[in-house]
Amino acid sequence: MKPLNSRCYATVTTSEKLSVKTRIENQRKAQAAMLDYFYITRGLQFLVAESMSKNAPLFNDHLLEKLDCDTPDDDDADIALSITRFLRFHPINEFEPFFESLGLKPSEYSRLLPSDKMFLNEDAFLLENYNTFWIYGIGLKQMGKIFKEAREVLEEVSYDWSSMHRVLSLLRDLCFSDSELCELIKKHPRLVFEDSGEWTLFLAGFLTKLGLSKSELSSFFLIFPEIEVKKCVLNLKHCFLFLKQIKMECDKMGKIFRAHSSWLAACSLKKPRTLLDRLNVGTRRLCQVIQENPEEMKKWTMGLKVQPLPPTGEEEASRLMKTQFLINLGYEENSEEMERAVKKFRGRGSELQQRFDFLVSLGLNEKDVRNMVNAFPQILCQASDLLEAKVICLFCGNYRFT
Repeated sequence: MKPLNSRCYATVTTSEKLSVKTRIENQRKAQAAMLDYFYITRGLQFLVAESMSKNAPLFNDHLLEKLDCDTPDDDDADIALSITRFLRFHPINEFEPFFESLGLKPSEYSRLLPSDKMFLNEDAFLLENYNTFWIYGIGLKQMGKIFKEAREVLEEVSYDWSSMHRVLSLLRDLCFSDSELCELIKKHPRLVFEDSGEWTLFLAGFLTKLGLSKSELSSFFLIFPEIEVKKCVLNLKHCFLFLKQIKMECDKMGKIFRAHSSWLAACSLKKPRTLLDRLNVGTRRLCQVIQENPEEMKKWTMGLKVQPLPPTGEEEASRLMKTQFLINLGYEENSEEMERAVKKFRGRGSELQQRFDFLVSLGLNEKDVRNMVNAFPQILCQASDLLEAKVICLFCGNYRFT
């Protein structure tokens, strides 16, 4: 059995008897020695070196424990000199005091330590990010949270710093103070770091085009949903196309986005055609429902089962008008042919007779119009001005060929 190192054992015993005052003095000397080592010997920037020497107590204490076993038995030995001698022959992993100085515990930064590097100067990308954060007033603990949660900031990926600068300038311009901006980036680092902030810039431009004011845009970012910025953009874009496809008026769309963008950004809506079938309504009714209560859209997201909307008196009256109109055309009541025709005739029932009469008023024979509608029912789904243009085109064609 190998005997215990008497020197180490004796030193540990002595160390345990040190007064609190002596320990504090040793820690102060250790910090001074570490600053000298990081700044003078290793050539790190003074800002980084000072932070690492003063804000990594666990690392410094661990280093002092090692010195107890490696320095001579001399009570008057100078701590600073001992540290200098020790570091000369025992290089340390500089990433450990660096991450601890940002407020991270060893259990939190262990996965962030690079496997192929020991010296901070080997990772210029990491130091560049550190300096950029400091310039924009982001505190050490906020930096630590960003480095821990946004892995792409510790990993060597390509960043467009000019784009990131535009994002930070944009957020500052939205009346965010330095403290608010720090809290925002701390809470949502993806706003700046996801694709160098390109999606954030696109998002801000998109919402501005939809009518959001500067204050409304500021409020939107303050309650930004906990999702990727790209996903947020895609959800809002899909919602815009959804409302456009159901023919909602532009000013009504803008009103909805101005008041409800924060939760719309987190919703993945079903496709319009699927939703119209599930709800058993037309675009006019769907627009009305959304305008009366936009939050109904929360029930129409991907993965949720959609229940048909209850019928209204107007819809029932419209269906009766459609049925009567088809009977006048010669369809048999309650037949399969009539049921298929009812589904093809979109819009209100009152419009069918109006458009039929309009075609007759343009000079077409009533019997010809009847045959035309029987052969192609969708013709009555078109607006009157479009029908008139097509009839004029037909008349002009006959005139040229006669």
